[in-house]
Amino acid sequence: GSYVQVYADTANLDGTLVANVTPQDGKFADSTSWQNVIDANTLSGKFTACALGGGYADSVLLKLSCSYDSNANVDLSLTRVAFNAVAGLTANESAVGGGIESAYQGGGAGAATVQSAASAATGSGPFGALVGTLFQLNAADYALALNELSGAGYAGYLQSFNSLGYHYNSVLERASECDRPVLAGSALACRTSPFHLW
Repeated sequence: GSYVQVYADTANLDGTLVANVTPQDGKFADSTSWQNVIDANTLSGKFTACALGGGYADSVLLKLSCSYDSNANVDLSLTRVAFNAVAGLTANESAVGGGIESAYQGGGAGAATVQSAASAATGSGPFGALVGTLFQLNAADYALALNELSGAGYAGYLQSFNSLGYHYNSVLERASECDRPVLAGSALACRTSPFHLW
């Protein structure tokens, strides 16, 4: 098939199986399975863990699992976690994840397509590159990326203009009005002839 398989008379399993995957255009389907990755006549033991390797090793959006069938074979399954279903997201981060999830459509056999506002795309544009990068992030970095995409920091900055402007104007007014006492600890004195000079 399109993936590496191991054929053995007797397969003794132990330790961690690490799978290196190469998705089409960096996108993943909702679920992908690889049958008979290990095909043996006799299967002994199980892996203690099955994990992704390479750039997807710490991905919070991808879960790999191993299964063992009655024919002494090991199968692999890769499940994509929805962009807004990651545990611990704030309301803003979850909303951004929901927007990405609504634009993202998984395909079959590891392929996926990304829907842009204008037209369907295979993920080769900037939005597709962004989504491909999200699959490589761990939990902390993923939450940080969604927080940045939400624009919450910029909204907070805009909302702070009123209070920052008032504070700035108050400082200038106090410093330039000679009838008010000079700020404590200031070496500046108010000179009144012929102008107020601060």
